[in-house]
Amino acid sequence: MSKIFNHFILLILKDSVIITSLSKSYMLLCVSMLIFLSANAEVTLNALFSNHMVLQRERPIPVWGKATPGEKVSVTFNFETKTTTTGIDGKWMVLLSSQKVYLTPKILKVRGTNEITISDVLVGDVWLGTGQSNMDFTVSGTDGRERFMNSVDELYNGIRLFKVEQAKADMPAEEVGGKWMEPTKQNINGFSAILFFFGEALHERQPGVPLGLIRSSMGYT
Repeated sequence: MSKIFNHFILLILKDSVIITSLSKSYMLLCVSMLIFLSANAEVTLNALFSNHMVLQRERPIPVWGKATPGEKVSVTFNFETKTTTTGIDGKWMVLLSSQKVYLTPKILKVRGTNEITISDVLVGDVWLGTGQSNMDFTVSGTDGRERFMNSVDELYNGIRLFKVEQAKADMPAEEVGGKWMEPTKQNINGFSAILFFFGEALHERQPGVPLGLIRSSMGYT
C-alpha cells in the first residue's frame, strides 16, 4: 500500500512539474512577443506637428514625440538634422535651431524605425487663444460670416488654424487632439471668432509673416 501511495505522489509531482514548465513557457512566449512588438513600435509625433503647421520664428524649435525606449530618432528641417535617443519613459525631444520667416512651405521629416513627413510647414508667429465661451464662439455666429463666405481662400494663405479637441482631464494632459488646417471658408467659419479676427488684423499689418492660430477653449469651465 505504501509503494502504491508513493507512486501516486510521484505522478502528481511529475504532473505539477509539467504544468509548471508549460506555464513558464507560456509566460516566456508572451514576454518575448511583447518585447518583439515593443522593439518594432513606430516613432510618433505630438499632434501639434501635422501638415500645414506653423513653427515659431526666431526661437529654438522643440520637436517631440514617443518611440521605443532606446530608439534613435532624427529630425530634419531646412537642411538641419538633429538626433536623439528615446528615454526609458518612451519620450524623445530635439531642439532645432531658430529660423527666420518662411512663407514658402517646407518639409519636416522624422526618422526612427519608420519615417514621418510633415509637409506645408511655414515659419512665422504662433498665437494661443484660450478661455471659455467667449473664445469658443465661432465666426459663423457673427455678422462677419458673410464677408468670409464671399472672400477668396487665397486671401488668408499665410494663416493656419489649429483647434484643440475638447476633452476633460483631472491632470494636465501631455497629448492633445486636433490638427492644423488651411484657412478655407468652412474652416474659418468653425473657428474662434475672437482669435481669427485678431489674426486677420495682424495679417493685414504683417502680410509677409505666417500666423499659426491655436484655439484651446471650452465653455462653462
